[in-house]
Amino acid sequence: ANSKCKEDITRNRNFQFIPHYNVDDAVVRDHISNSRRKFNLEMIGDSDCLGFKIEEHHNVIQISDDEYKLCLEVVPQEKFHNLLVQIHEMLLTGKSHSSLDIQELRSTDPGWSNGHPSPQYGCFASASITIGTVLSQYVGDLRVEFKPESDSAEADSQELLESSYMFEIEQICEGKDLVIDSSRMGNETTFINDGLDGNNAFYFSVCVTGLPCVFCTPLRDIAAGEQVLASYGEKYWAPRQRAAICCSALPPPPPAPAPRKAIVRAAAGMQQGSG
Repeated sequence: ANSKCKEDITRNRNFQFIPHYNVDDAVVRDHISNSRRKFNLEMIGDSDCLGFKIEEHHNVIQISDDEYKLCLEVVPQEKFHNLLVQIHEMLLTGKSHSSLDIQELRSTDPGWSNGHPSPQYGCFASASITIGTVLSQYVGDLRVEFKPESDSAEADSQELLESSYMFEIEQICEGKDLVIDSSRMGNETTFINDGLDGNNAFYFSVCVTGLPCVFCTPLRDIAAGEQVLASYGEKYWAPRQRAAICCSALPPPPPAPAPRKAIVRAAAGMQQGSG
């Protein structure tokens, strides 16, 4: 990513670029350990999940049947195994694709929000990126979602503002949804905007040894210089009155995407595939 933009974002927004999930909450840490322990104890076959195992690193990557079908609508089946290999390498290195570049948005660019002070940012391709390429893992602070108890309009607005940076992964921890919060820490995916009807990438979920993870991949080949755009989903836009929010100051960029309805089941069993 553009080093100057990253420096500006780090300094002016108090934002930290991180390679993997950040987990400060002891409850969430215990939850992750228990999920992985349960996964290792319940390594049984599940017809709804595909499995991919890298023996030397003991990472098991699962994908639900719904997510697999979603990927195959875009990624040729012969390239799908390579997609999982890329995920594994990305998990080891914590690095996004080398062709992702954070740049300042122009007022005519998708993702620009009228009323919000400049600079505003987006994620761009510095070189051409082909279908079947994993762009990055969506990372941030892994924590339980906080929801205000008040029903006031002010509380609703604050919750809406905070949730702009959250990606729900729909795994329950202590009775609450587990979310990826990238409002203060993340990587290039934090700056991917929703192009509404002009998206060229999408998010999909996998489960890595019992822990849900979200990745982004192209819907089509992306040309050098083109902004990477992915849908946040109706769950994100509905409470924001999609048409009106595009011309308002809320949510401030960079917003976080919301997941689609199909989410990989956490800590499910699998059929071990060949690595």
